[in-house]
Amino acid sequence: MAFFHQSVTEFLAAEELARRYLINPAILKEKLGWRKWDQVLFLALSLLPPDRCPDFLSDVMRTDLVLAISAVRYGTVGLDAIIGKMLEEVLKRSGNSGITVASSRLGSSLSSLPLSAKQTDALRKIAALGDGLGGVAAVLLARVGGLTSEELLQTMVPRAGDYNYCQALARVLEPTVSKDDLPTLVRLSDQVPIKAKEAGEGKEDEEHVGFTSAIGFMVSGLSPKVLRAAFLNPSLPFDRQVVRLEVICEALQSQ
Repeated sequence: MAFFHQSVTEFLAAEELARRYLINPAILKEKLGWRKWDQVLFLALSLLPPDRCPDFLSDVMRTDLVLAISAVRYGTVGLDAIIGKMLEEVLKRSGNSGITVASSRLGSSLSSLPLSAKQTDALRKIAALGDGLGGVAAVLLARVGGLTSEELLQTMVPRAGDYNYCQALARVLEPTVSKDDLPTLVRLSDQVPIKAKEAGEGKEDEEHVGFTSAIGFMVSGLSPKVLRAAFLNPSLPFDRQVVRLEVICEALQSQ
């Protein structure tokens, strides 16, 4: 006997896994190492009694954090508590020894979580880690109301040299940027070298590549004439507006 569609097989396997998990939760561990079981695990979660979903997700999280985060949307009750635990685990693993899980996979999975204002503090702590994962957390923090759009942009100034962080923000913000945002972006560009001096960074021109590439990408949909008028100040020598000029160059290269 053969099934014509793989989803039928997956559903039946999920039913059996859910039944066995209720009898012996330890059975889950042996299935987690098999990538072909991912969809079965998600389906099994949706078939479990609601009060067992948090335990199931906690068991998955201990072995595969990214998979557990991806599975949350299939749960039904107690999600705020389990999401809180997952964010704590992300912070613990990343803060203790750097990004121990592939940052792109983890960031992508975080974006799929049904987050709310209850996770504001945890997201703020993850955002403080920087890198691509921190950038994703900052975007999510703004999404749940923990930051305004301007405050989100402002976080790039002290992290001007963090390419991955700035790019994570740029990919999300680029579709919303318009000519009206240019005064804010110019003001932030002027703050970058000031912040670098305050931090005692000697090679200012090498410490803002993340910022300039991100802002350049974000404004690349605007015309060169508009960008020149906004960013170039003809009354200032070029060496006093390096960041502005580099933003223009990045924008032209992205067009």
